[in-house]
Amino acid sequence: MSSNILFAAEHIKKWFPVKGSLFSKEHKYVKAVDDVSFSLVEGETLGIVGESGCGKSTLIRVLLRLLAPTEGKVIFAGTELTSLGQEELKQYRRNIQIVFQDPYAALNPRQKVGAMLSEPLIIHNLVASKEEALQQAANLLKTVGLPADAITKYPHEFSGGQRQRLCIARALAMKPKLLVCDESVSALDVSIQAQIINLLMKLQREMQLTIIFVSHDLRVIKHIATHVAVMYLGKFVEYGSSAEVFANPQHPYTKALLSAIPIANPEAEKKPIVLQGDIPSPIDVPSGCAFHSRCFMNKKECSQLAISMEQCGQDHWSACPFRQEMK
Repeated sequence: MSSNILFAAEHIKKWFPVKGSLFSKEHKYVKAVDDVSFSLVEGETLGIVGESGCGKSTLIRVLLRLLAPTEGKVIFAGTELTSLGQEELKQYRRNIQIVFQDPYAALNPRQKVGAMLSEPLIIHNLVASKEEALQQAANLLKTVGLPADAITKYPHEFSGGQRQRLCIARALAMKPKLLVCDESVSALDVSIQAQIINLLMKLQREMQLTIIFVSHDLRVIKHIATHVAVMYLGKFVEYGSSAEVFANPQHPYTKALLSAIPIANPEAEKKPIVLQGDIPSPIDVPSGCAFHSRCFMNKKECSQLAISMEQCGQDHWSACPFRQEMK
């Protein structure tokens, strides 16, 4: 493993058992995450994109050890987190923080902003007194572009964009090395989304952050990410640099997602690729390539060819073996 790799996932699986029916004892599993691998160099931003239900949020919770993986390893700064107990994990949680999707649900409505931002500093013994914690809280508010008097207010006194800034401030209180954003702008208006994205990019430069950014909006991913992973039914089907994936998508699913991005010019002609049918159940995933049942260029061999993660170390990787014939 390269010395400048900060974070890595190796063959991560998260399967949830499903009880059999009254007439069947067969054991089945919801394969929410099924063999995902990647590595992230310090200072990079990995954008994970895919339809709702593809396993993005489950993957994030496994990476943060909020859920234990069924199989696989999560490695941070050379330490395997999946082998650590809760007490040992505590010191690593300071370096890995998350900004959740819904700023309305992520904040305690009965807690003032000052107490909310001071709490993690006190829990981790990073300050000598409550007064010092409040001073650092005020500095955090300034960092995310909120006024100093916000420290005495409650979350309901802020707009959606301001609440997300509060969530970012709380995540930055620990001075983390890795910041995970799970759909953290999807609940905001487009203009507010742009402000939050620009704030995150500014903070990344100033604080040398590494970011994992989860979204279903490819326009947001294109703006913020240095690398892109396209996820479908619990698997990565394409992985590469942002510039390469957007300029030269190789997997049919990636092509379909990109074709659905709206164009600002109303006179421009663009034919989106419409996928047929619904996403298959993660309990009964199709054999071979999981996308073949909806693929607009599938071949008979696709039902036998499984997706392999062995090539994921390449600069631009695609799960589709027939991509060259599809250009």
